[in-house]
Amino acid sequence: MVVEQGGAVQVVRDGRQLGTPFLTLTDGFLGGGERGLLSIAFAPDYETSRLLYAYYTDAEGDIRVDELRRAAGSRDQVEPGYRRPVIEISHREAANHNGGQLQFGPDGYLYLATGDGGNGYDEPVRDARDVSSLLGKLLRIDPAPGGGYTAPADNPYAGAGDAGADEVWSYGLRNPFRFSFDRQTGDLLIGDVGQSKVEEIDHAPAAAGAGAGRGLDFGWDECEGSFQAEPKPTGTAACPLAGDTPPVLEKLRPDSGFCSVTGGYVVRDPGLQELDGRYVYGDLCYSSLRSFTPGAPGDDRREAALGVSRLVSFGEDACGRLYTVEIGGTVSRVEDSTPSGCPARVPEPGAGFPPPGDEPDGGFPPLGSETDGTLVVRLAGARRQRALRRGGVLLRVRCSRACGFRALAKLSLRRDDRPRRLGQAGRRLPAAGSARVKLKLSHVSRRAVRRALKRGRRLTATVFVRARGGDGRLRSARLAVRLVR
Repeated sequence: MVVEQGGAVQVVRDGRQLGTPFLTLTDGFLGGGERGLLSIAFAPDYETSRLLYAYYTDAEGDIRVDELRRAAGSRDQVEPGYRRPVIEISHREAANHNGGQLQFGPDGYLYLATGDGGNGYDEPVRDARDVSSLLGKLLRIDPAPGGGYTAPADNPYAGAGDAGADEVWSYGLRNPFRFSFDRQTGDLLIGDVGQSKVEEIDHAPAAAGAGAGRGLDFGWDECEGSFQAEPKPTGTAACPLAGDTPPVLEKLRPDSGFCSVTGGYVVRDPGLQELDGRYVYGDLCYSSLRSFTPGAPGDDRREAALGVSRLVSFGEDACGRLYTVEIGGTVSRVEDSTPSGCPARVPEPGAGFPPPGDEPDGGFPPLGSETDGTLVVRLAGARRQRALRRGGVLLRVRCSRACGFRALAKLSLRRDDRPRRLGQAGRRLPAAGSARVKLKLSHVSRRAVRRALKRGRRLTATVFVRARGGDGRLRSARLAVRLVR
């Protein structure tokens, strides 16, 4: 899937572009300059839910994320007429600095990176340092199937009692239009475009008990990289902030040849051994890709064999293979002499999709990557369940390799409520084994669900499962279940 700034998403299969776009945005859409359709993200359970999310600028210049759905009878088309608003963020100070990256994190939540509102030095409003503003931030939300969202309860400013917006995860960013998570470690890496002196890469290692980047201040606009930026312009004085997170790597203008950094990915493609574990990144004005090992920026190097003209984005597929995108339309895959294959593929309609109705024992989508020894975990369950009648939410968990897993569910009764946690369950499974699990409703939750259903409210339980394989690596899956009477 190739996102075009003009509002279309093209399908390229086996090196050939299909004649009809997967998606075309026209109504309520504004493109040009730094505006337009800037990214899409597929729900973790896309194979069964068919849900995806689009980040774009609307007719007023505001940032919007909408929920879309793949057509039931096609893997190459969205469903006509299905478009549900998830979040809207006012962005009318200037046309630039719209951010643009949209990505589900290792925890199953949706992350989006917003620009600071535009103009030089974040003037006049200075949104990036204001934790009550959603601009100049990395946001973390839990989209609700059918539109809208909730803010996860463990966001640093979630709940009453502080001035921060519930959605904020990290702040102090200028225009982080591309960021990524290391698919192996969960580390967060951000490419943040500079003002006049520094192009920077930020690195937030995943921490035990907390996601990467939680509550971090990356310094803008008091500082540009490791330099003081206020009072402007940026000079040579060191950043005076205490407690901020400085860049892990800086490229100084004009000596570096950088002008607009493009954040990339930590390479986990088994067919790219020379780049394994290295973060690959680039710049609009620099003619080659570069790479370094997160945690060891001193080994930053130019990848002379990887020449890319006017780099604007990177991509990563289901098997970790790396792609580059150039302004002008060229999409390339990075390979070495023994490129790796990728067995993962969106299944054809009807092949392995759970059946409709209330029976949770439907089939599983193909596990796909099991042949290379990688643990893959899958959830199956009815999309609509009579949880009151059955005493909880029913599902099946399956692992491609021997694993131990734990499943839990969270229930949102109202948008302004913190999610309620349902029961938990866990056990060990042999390779290709599956287990039927019930996540029980407590007596308190049962009463609350009964009242809400009588009042006609829409109730959705989000099920999470985390599995650990023999190599110690964690894999997760997520499934949204609507509770009905």
